[in-house]
Amino acid sequence: KEGGVAVLYVKEGGVAVLYVREGGVAVLYVRESDVAILYVREGGVAVLYVKEGGMAVLYVKEGGMAILYVREGGMAVLYVKEGGMAVLYVREGGVAVLYVREGGVAVLYVKEGGVAVLYVREGGGVAVLPHTNT
Repeated sequence: KEGGVAVLYVKEGGVAVLYVREGGVAVLYVRESDVAILYVREGGVAVLYVKEGGMAVLYVKEGGMAILYVREGGMAVLYVKEGGMAVLYVREGGVAVLYVREGGVAVLYVKEGGVAVLYVREGGGVAVLPHTNT
């Protein structure tokens, strides 16, 4: 409709959907309980992939990139915008955050209820907050 194309295909319990509208492309594919979604709009790309209970999301818009990966209860987030990078990783109840902007690096790590903060800015100053239980 209105130049858009929608395709629905089902085979052996798998479902593939391709929808195109106004130059955007959305793909949904399901096979053996795996789900992959590719969506493109105005130059942005979003990918959602689920396999064996893991989830990976890749989103690109205006040169920014975000990756969300979940496996065995762990979560990793990578976000890039204007040359900055942020990484959030969660495993066994620990949280690690790495943020890079204008050459600065900030690391936040939390494990077993303790908080450890390492912050570096402009490659010179380093501030460390030791592991605590508060």
